[in-house]
Amino acid sequence: MNALFSFFSSILLIGNYPSAFALLLSNLVPLIGVLCFGWSVFHVLLVYCMETTTVGFFAMLKIWNNQNPNPGNLKINNVQCVKNTPEVRKFVFKTFIMVFCCFNFAHIGILTFLILTREKNPSSFVFPILLSLVTFCCSHGYSYYKNYLQGKENKVITLVGITNAAFARVILTQVVVIFGIILYLDKGIKYGFVLLFVVFKTIFDLFGHMNERVKPGQVEPGLKM
Repeated sequence: MNALFSFFSSILLIGNYPSAFALLLSNLVPLIGVLCFGWSVFHVLLVYCMETTTVGFFAMLKIWNNQNPNPGNLKINNVQCVKNTPEVRKFVFKTFIMVFCCFNFAHIGILTFLILTREKNPSSFVFPILLSLVTFCCSHGYSYYKNYLQGKENKVITLVGITNAAFARVILTQVVVIFGIILYLDKGIKYGFVLLFVVFKTIFDLFGHMNERVKPGQVEPGLKM
């Protein structure tokens, strides 16, 4: 019940954050691709992989530029960290890169394998890759500047909060990719179902974005005082 309330309350706050509209516009790319260019489920999945890569990149920037003195519930070599120092940020930065790359390269590798073995025209995926990278970088870059730097979220969100929020988005994309591959392997899949698939992913993407925002009465995303 609390999760459902959190979902709708986050969606209702979209109007307060222009970055949410930027994210919504970037999520229109796969919709336009399906409707106007005949993109398959596989094209859509590749676009979402590019989004995951973008999320990870900006999460690394957030870690590196975090200014909250409290790192969160973080232990290094079984020792509780009580202060956010350059050494602590460097450790979290390196750890995040290693873990994130394992997640990201896993589904990118699977999709690349399917492209090379099942698609007759792999070059048709170049345009969706470039377009999605540009749009998602603009969307997440705007959010990074507007919310994290200008909105001073970097002074409130902890290092642990940043990594948790990033991996929550990545796991969502992992689920989407796995489900999408199942759809892709079903040759009888209809465009209507692909569109529905894109719409649901967009809704949960917006929820993930809003859940990262610091709201009144919170010390960091999703954690009430």
